[in-house]
Amino acid sequence: MKGGVRKVQPNRSGLGRQGLRRLLIESLELRTLLAADLTYPETELASDFIFRAVSAGTTPQVQLLRTAGGTVVASATLTGSGDAQVNIRRSGLSDLRGDTIRFDLPSLNLLSTFVVSSGGVFTVNFVGGLDVATGLPLPVADDAVRLEGSGAYNVGFSFVVLSSSDITIAAGSPAFSGGFTAKSVATNSGQADTTDPTKVIAIPKTLIAMTSGSISATNITLQALSTVNVQIDATSLLGTSIRFGTSVVDSGAKVDISGSAALTASGTLTIDANSTVTSSVQRKPQADGNSSDDKTSDAAIAIASATSNASVHLGGTAVVTVGGIANVSVLNTSTVTSIADFLKIFWRKTLDQKFIRHRICLRSQGLARRAFQAQATKEFCDGSSRLGETVFGW
Repeated sequence: MKGGVRKVQPNRSGLGRQGLRRLLIESLELRTLLAADLTYPETELASDFIFRAVSAGTTPQVQLLRTAGGTVVASATLTGSGDAQVNIRRSGLSDLRGDTIRFDLPSLNLLSTFVVSSGGVFTVNFVGGLDVATGLPLPVADDAVRLEGSGAYNVGFSFVVLSSSDITIAAGSPAFSGGFTAKSVATNSGQADTTDPTKVIAIPKTLIAMTSGSISATNITLQALSTVNVQIDATSLLGTSIRFGTSVVDSGAKVDISGSAALTASGTLTIDANSTVTSSVQRKPQADGNSSDDKTSDAAIAIASATSNASVHLGGTAVVTVGGIANVSVLNTSTVTSIADFLKIFWRKTLDQKFIRHRICLRSQGLARRAFQAQATKEFCDGSSRLGETVFGW
């Protein structure tokens, strides 16, 4: 203060003491992920089912029933827009079982009113398990999806089928008002450890096959995608008790349009086969806990075996007609790494050979030379005279 005058700082907020705004808390509506689920309990190793629509209108119903006998094992009434996606899955042990899901495509036209009012796209996702072709009479752990129908018929919306297994199209001659998409997507990823050592083997295979009939749609998309990412590091597999690491990967993605098949897309046709493999095995030596010798570390071995194939086959008398753009792509990518620390140590030591030999040449013969050889053998070859002879030539 000076001269009895006090400066008053302005209220920069523009609000007086009485003008403070109240904090309002607005309650939010609880929202959940929307989808209709058809979950079926199954005790058999391999089963065969039919997926079909059984009623029309604004709240239609879909069913999953046994191909033999027609027993309904699961059903759902489609009531909201979120039900325009249906998930089909086994209730348990899906990796050990093999199921075939047959889609009755002509029956799906009953869903037209519901699907059009819900966005115009109907999606079915078959969540299978580990897809392994065993070669046994029963397709144990080998799932399959078949799109079936006969003659010419209309489906008044866009249809998408997703599966972790092979997709075979033998559907007669459907004409879709929108688009048609079939995706076979298999993914194996993770790190093998004591709780799941099976991840050392990854053999995902994806296939979309069409050898007869025809499909007509605005846009047609056929994709076979196989992705593997297997990691095994120094401590993940059985701790310190095993110094041996290995992985076996066999990945494949194929789209086969052959025989008398016909595809007609008034807009865009996309055919894509993609196999991507990333496999890494790293094993490192660690202390063996034995203080009675001078070997402070165990040896380590790392082996990574990987096979990856991707292909698109257009053959036979198949006819493909595209009014817009045709995109056909094949991508095969493999990144495989195997590292055992013993190899790195060995190569580091071999870089010192010239220096060691030079030092030996500078030393006298006899006792001094033998003492130096013994010291080098102990330090660089874990005391093994045979290894020392191989590495250093003495």
